[in-house]
Amino acid sequence: MIELARGQRELELEERTARFIREVVIPYEKDPRIDHHGPTDELRREMQAKARAAGLLAPQVEPEWGGYGLTHRETATVLRACGYSMLGPVAMNCMAPDEGNMHIFQKVMTPAQKERWLRPLAAGEIRSAFMMTEPDEGAGSDPSMMTTTARLEGDQWVINGRKWLITGPKARDWPSSWRAPAAGRPCSCPTWTCRAFTSIRTLDTIDRSMPGGHAVVSLKDVRVPVSQVLGEVDLGFKYAQIRLAPARLTHCMRWWGSAKRAHDIAIGYACQRRAPSASR
Repeated sequence: MIELARGQRELELEERTARFIREVVIPYEKDPRIDHHGPTDELRREMQAKARAAGLLAPQVEPEWGGYGLTHRETATVLRACGYSMLGPVAMNCMAPDEGNMHIFQKVMTPAQKERWLRPLAAGEIRSAFMMTEPDEGAGSDPSMMTTTARLEGDQWVINGRKWLITGPKARDWPSSWRAPAAGRPCSCPTWTCRAFTSIRTLDTIDRSMPGGHAVVSLKDVRVPVSQVLGEVDLGFKYAQIRLAPARLTHCMRWWGSAKRAHDIAIGYACQRRAPSASR
């Protein structure tokens, strides 16, 4: 039989997270450092410092990287609680795309790559991106449709393509993780870390919770050393599923928390509202 009872750790983390969101994060929601394209990096770091002090920074990663090594269900519980404020996942360093990238980095990176990229990412010192979505005729939610190409030249891969709706393009201190099919092999996808790309423009979207907003990105003759390949060449499509499958559920949990907040606000308004007296 499947054990459905929740353990003490899960319940305690849920309560601690809910209290942290109410007492620390929600007061930041009207902070002037949140512009149309999300909170500034200064604000992100300030909130994450408070999450670190509360023992709630990147709780989903393994203890080696500063977290609790949560199961997928425990992670879902914590993300639901932190989603009660749309700034909660940012404050606790468990927002997309960083949360999903941390997951695959733990699975695929070499020990040296983990020290270089995963450790500072989990600590909130750098940020990451996941460059999969492309304009018309390219990849949306299906990475097998990717049109971006990777061509091997000596000890470097040369990347060419165009991406859009890429979260967090303003930052310049973080690695980028994306899947790019090797030339002539549309489902063979190396995975990379690199900083060399051009953010063409930041798109205007209705959300204000993701640092840096969402941008159109150009990859023109971007050269990536072979040492920056994550895992094995031509297994990127497989790695994409390792990342995307759990990330779909964690997205749902964060939004579940936001939906609960909206529901609570609506109930509060309905219980206090007084209809104006009818005019005679």
